[in-house]
Amino acid sequence: MTGSEADLHTIENDNLASLVGNLKYIHTEVIPEGIVSQPVRKSRKYSIDTIVRWPFIIRNPPELLSAGSNFTTQVDFGPYTTFDHGVATNVVQQDLIARYGSFFGIQEQSGDSRFAYDDPYYWFSAAGFCPNLPWGEKGTPDAPSPNCMKYADNNLVVGGLCSRSKGIMIGPTGDKECTYAYGPWKSVRLDDLAGLTQEDCGGGRTCTGYEDFRRNCANSTYKQKFDRVTRRPNSVGFCVEYDIHPACETNCEAAACLALPEDARELGLPFWRGRCDVRRNRIRVARLAAAFDGGPSGGSGGPGGLLDDSLSSGPGGERGGEQGGGRGGAGAALAPGLDVS
Repeated sequence: MTGSEADLHTIENDNLASLVGNLKYIHTEVIPEGIVSQPVRKSRKYSIDTIVRWPFIIRNPPELLSAGSNFTTQVDFGPYTTFDHGVATNVVQQDLIARYGSFFGIQEQSGDSRFAYDDPYYWFSAAGFCPNLPWGEKGTPDAPSPNCMKYADNNLVVGGLCSRSKGIMIGPTGDKECTYAYGPWKSVRLDDLAGLTQEDCGGGRTCTGYEDFRRNCANSTYKQKFDRVTRRPNSVGFCVEYDIHPACETNCEAAACLALPEDARELGLPFWRGRCDVRRNRIRVARLAAAFDGGPSGGSGGPGGLLDDSLSSGPGGERGGEQGGGRGGAGAALAPGLDVS
């Protein structure tokens, strides 16, 4: 998301990710120059410029977590629901929400051939008000669209967020309409995290942001991208944050990718290089975690170990964790690692 949206956004009918899941999405779906067909632009894909983190408390409905439901996932969660423009796109998941309530889902991610990582990471889903209709067609909980879905007892699906009042974090009860709550957010600007604002933009000044970097960066080595036909770097009239060789784009282990020298596989800022390298991906995750914990690129809104210079240029028993996954018996799960880009 853009940083300006953090205070305006109510988290419901949304998908979220752990630290690793978020960086993986940005690295594979947002910043590669080859997947965006608009060379003249002022922002990244979807205008993403910020990663935002909220602390969550989650308590899913006991009926969902019971041994007989067969839908318990990772001990304390329900199955993952894909949301697109506020709609639960899988009708089966809509049926589960109608049956069990507005549950918080999880999906373990691993084995993406585009991104080297040796531990699982997670995506999450937060079922909310009127999950069968897109944003703009739902109405409000007080004045809902007549087409909004209902629970099996014929009551309106209001959603799992326990309180819609800003600054009030009510602990979830596990009732079908009170399964999660979240607290004040913290944010990290991608421009700062990636070192883009440390780059020279001419006139004795550093770049102010993505658009300034793209138009004015002084380092000519950034003014190239991979040609999709010749598979060679081509000079362009703008600066590129990141691009990856077509041979490596979909599979780090492809023979054609492995045949390339490591320094010929990627272009752009040093921070993003090494998408096919587990260690470098771990360093990026550590950098992001450090930024949230008070590093120079972090910010806030309301009440480790792997760092080096190689990336820079010049839910159960009440628990928490970076991945946002709690383990234990049925109860509340504190998940401070859920991040939205």
